[in-house]
Amino acid sequence: MDLRVKRGGKNEHHKSTFSTLKDVLTVLNPILKDHDVLIRQFPVNKGEKGWEFDTTIEIGEDKETVSLPIYGAQESKMAMQYIASTITFFR
Repeated sequence: MDLRVKRGGKNEHHKSTFSTLKDVLTVLNPILKDHDVLIRQFPVNKGEKGWEFDTTIEIGEDKETVSLPIYGAQESKMAMQYIASTITFFR
């Protein structure tokens, strides 16, 4: 099994290449599927606790969720920008 990830992205400014999320998932998804692993990530509004980013990993019947706060989203008028930035970071 070839686990090398291609570098399909190009940075014209630095004249370099990089692996895109699609490149990584092309290699990773079949492995996760073979082992019955599902990973989900999404923002959740927890009311007074504010916005958190939940990552849930399921392996067969087992399930574990980790929540990380999205700092600044609760106090800001630009909450959606904080949330979108967090999604990009965690990808």
